[in-house]
Amino acid sequence: MARVLIVGAGVTGGLCACLLRRETQKQVQLVVWDKSKGTGGRMATSRNPDGTSGSADLGAQYVSATQHYAQSHHRPLEATVEGLRDQEGTKNYVTPAGMSSIAKHFLKESGDQWD
Repeated sequence: MARVLIVGAGVTGGLCACLLRRETQKQVQLVVWDKSKGTGGRMATSRNPDGTSGSADLGAQYVSATQHYAQSHHRPLEATVEGLRDQEGTKNYVTPAGMSSIAKHFLKESGDQWD
C-alpha cells in the first residue's frame, strides 16, 4: 500500500486529502501533519478557553465564491465589509462554526488520521 504524507492541515491540505481519498478509495494510507495543535491554517478559528460561547476567525473571515457554489455549512455574508469590492456573479460566505470548519470538513471526509 502506498503511503502519502500531506504537510499542512489548512484548507489546501484538507482538500488534497479529501480529493486523494475520493480518487484512491482505501488504496493509499494518508497522514496529515501540521505545526499547530488544530486545523485551519490561515483560516484558524480561536475559541474562548473557558468553553463559553465566543470565537474569532484569525485569518480569513469569509469566502468568496461564484453563485454555483452552495454548501449547507455556509451562509451568505450579511455584513458590510469596508473596502470589499463585490464582483458580479460572486457571493461572500461565512461559516457558523468558524472558518476552520472548512478544513475540518475536508479532513473528516478524507477519513484519515492527522497530527
